[in-house]
Amino acid sequence: PNIVDKTRLDLSYPIGLRCQFMQKPTKTHMDCVHHILQYINRTLDCGLLYKNGGILQLHGYTNADWAEDAID
Repeated sequence: PNIVDKTRLDLSYPIGLRCQFMQKPTKTHMDCVHHILQYINRTLDCGLLYKNGGILQLHGYTNADWAEDAID
């Protein structure tokens, strides 16, 4: 059977970035969180579909110093 996973990889970066400002969020941060929540509400049916028997290859890349970005 096919499995639908509700993992939302499209949200991992924006949510992770906003989590850095949880202690002292500004209005701009809260506006971004509101935008993320609206996006989630509009895309509730989105997910990943894994087909049984297929070959899954996962590749990941990272920049160890985050391109010297102080926020990241």
